[in-house]
Amino acid sequence: MFHRLYKNIRGFGWDKHLNIAIKNRLKGRRLSVYYIPIYFEFEELKKEITPDVVREVKNQRAIFLFDYTGEGCDGAIWTIGLLHQLYELGLEEKDLKKSTLLTSNMGDEIFWDLDCSVFSKFWPGRHIGIDIYMWGKGWRSGHYSAFSSHKPYKFICLNNSDKKHKNIVIDHLDKNGYSERGIVTYLSKGRTSFVDDGNLEDMDKFQSKFYEQAAFSIRNTALFYEQDSIFFCEKLLQDINGRVPFIAISTPYTLEYLRQKGYKTFPELFDESYDVILNHTDRMNFILKEIDKVMNMSEDELYTKIYNMRYKLEYNYERLQSYIEYMNRDENHNRKVQGIVDKVIQNAYT
Repeated sequence: MFHRLYKNIRGFGWDKHLNIAIKNRLKGRRLSVYYIPIYFEFEELKKEITPDVVREVKNQRAIFLFDYTGEGCDGAIWTIGLLHQLYELGLEEKDLKKSTLLTSNMGDEIFWDLDCSVFSKFWPGRHIGIDIYMWGKGWRSGHYSAFSSHKPYKFICLNNSDKKHKNIVIDHLDKNGYSERGIVTYLSKGRTSFVDDGNLEDMDKFQSKFYEQAAFSIRNTALFYEQDSIFFCEKLLQDINGRVPFIAISTPYTLEYLRQKGYKTFPELFDESYDVILNHTDRMNFILKEIDKVMNMSEDELYTKIYNMRYKLEYNYERLQSYIEYMNRDENHNRKVQGIVDKVIQNAYT
């Protein structure tokens, strides 16, 4: 049986594929799977997970499938918070060993071979890191203009939710007068560019304007203060799709992960050794100095470097488009879903 708790949370809609695959996999087995799309509302678990569900799990007649694939989560802090709520419901560590946690953070299992073991250190069951944005299933891809030699703005820095690392970067841009030479958005703080009347219904359309008018991207990603996992978010895909080089304000090894996926990065423009600096303060300071370096380049030097990278930018774009096209085929998407479900069910019966 497949039970979807948290019915009020729509999620990303791919749980319907999990539903079908799990039902097929459970034929003839007496096991219930409680699927829970979860974001930040830990307290709401107490309303959704009833005493009957707790008894089923404790008696090994049911497992949980927690799904946090819509956004990156802060590794250890988030996992400990989830466990705290489950323990308050009367569950113990041994009761959760057969349950699975799905996140968009790369972990010990799918796609990643570096030491990113934070979830396995704390989550007692199985963790599967799902490269959800790389699948491309349903991912919206705007169509941006190809490389042009000169653009009116040096950079774009697109931001939505309020985060500490984003504030540090934007304060640096403002303090040094860089913001006047770039396009800076911070939607959760009401700071937008090229957006009429605050209408944000079609962000893809507005982003096409951003990429057509800026040379490179200062890319604040969702996570920064987390060195034990990788969250490869859609924001970097937008830059690849927009065919601009970027500096990634992100967790360590983000660029290494990109390169492992076959994409090319931009050491011609930025010193990318920041990617392996584990100390967050040191990594941020290094990144800010690299931003200073590029912002102080002459226009001719900047555009010569970017022009020389034009084939690399086109290569990344074509690779992304090919992957989106490949994963939008139902048979390929279904194969990925089935692979995840096989791991979930296998863990339930080990």
